[in-house]
Amino acid sequence: MREIIFDAAAAGRAADKLREIQENLVNQAVTGLEECREELERAWQGRAAGCFRQIADCEFEKFNQTDRLLRQAEEALMEAIQKAGNTEEKIKEIAEIRKY
Repeated sequence: MREIIFDAAAAGRAADKLREIQENLVNQAVTGLEECREELERAWQGRAAGCFRQIADCEFEKFNQTDRLLRQAEEALMEAIQKAGNTEEKIKEIAEIRKY
């Protein structure tokens, strides 16, 4: 009979990588764009500035949506890791009880 082994450490590393990507998105991309947008808004007036703000707001919403999706993916992965670990423990308990 074949054995199925769940590598919790590898799954945890994948969750850490997702968290790192999400943090980089927020810390680097969003923060840098926010600062750039603020500088442009101070220096730029008129109709073109209004158009820029609308486009920038739309792009920021896309970043925020990506941030939310990455957080949800991380949470789902962590939940799967927990469930797999719990299932593995239950299976071990059952295997110890059974006598063949």
